[in-house]
Amino acid sequence: MKKKYTKNNKIMAFVTIEDLYGQMEVILFENAYQASSGCLMEDQVVSVEGRLSLREDEIPKIVAREIKSFKAKKKQVLVFDITNFNEAEKEQARGSIKFFMGDHNNMPIQIKN
Repeated sequence: MKKKYTKNNKIMAFVTIEDLYGQMEVILFENAYQASSGCLMEDQVVSVEGRLSLREDEIPKIVAREIKSFKAKKKQVLVFDITNFNEAEKEQARGSIKFFMGDHNNMPIQIKN
């Protein structure tokens, strides 16, 4: 990380991040730097939100809006409790759940009988 001051005496930083595929430079202007400074440490796993800066004859860079510590999310499960249903209602509920699952369901579903 390299910190610099702009001509308006505002702090900014140039941070190199890397993953399994390579490295990239991230530019943080004052607001993003102030909000993110707590997680800008070596070997810290982070999530970067920003825009890609593509300029002719320059390596692409990210202008960061926000950098946050990356924390593994607790796995979420949607539970349908159908224990008080009679058998016909249970079958109808199971059929409806399967029908409305969709192709891009990212959350596991559990049916509690």
